[in-house]
Amino acid sequence: MNLRLSAKFVVWASRLPGQPQHLGQAGRPHHNYPQTRRRAEFENCKMNYPSSFLVGLVLCILSAGLMAWHVRAWKRLRHAEVDPRERDFRRRQYRRRMQTSAMLGALGAAIFIGQLLMTREISRLFLVIYWSGVLVLLLWMALLALADMAATSFYYSREKNNYIVEHAKLQGELRQAREREAKVRNGKPESGH
Repeated sequence: MNLRLSAKFVVWASRLPGQPQHLGQAGRPHHNYPQTRRRAEFENCKMNYPSSFLVGLVLCILSAGLMAWHVRAWKRLRHAEVDPRERDFRRRQYRRRMQTSAMLGALGAAIFIGQLLMTREISRLFLVIYWSGVLVLLLWMALLALADMAATSFYYSREKNNYIVEHAKLQGELRQAREREAKVRNGKPESGH
């Protein structure tokens, strides 16, 4: 009797609003519920093809555009007359930015490929490893961007300090020249000549 009541309760509870309807006849669960649920998840993933393709395509185009821009800037700099310190800074900057731009394209491709993998019946462990790899790629890109920002900030602050020192030296020389000129105008001979 208790068993019959509990079976009826399970059937009644399964019909409550908001509860998953995965029980079969007489309140017994379907033997293939996980497969049908997973199949439904895969069908939902198929609907995301256009958006993931579009995001991947935009990232790949953006990556190619950035790489072409970096190559053009590097070619211009190679033929310009710049001091070795600036050339070294620009070379390192070029490498960081090319690497980040290439990773942006790889990320776009990985998003689309990941969407395709989600529709295949492969192990969830593989999907977790795959998306973890995509996340590591994204974090590495963020670290490269931060390194580029820090290196650029350090370089320009050092250049600014050099210009301030040079400006102070020129101001001192200008003051000395004006003092010498004032002495000559006033008829006082310069000492030391």
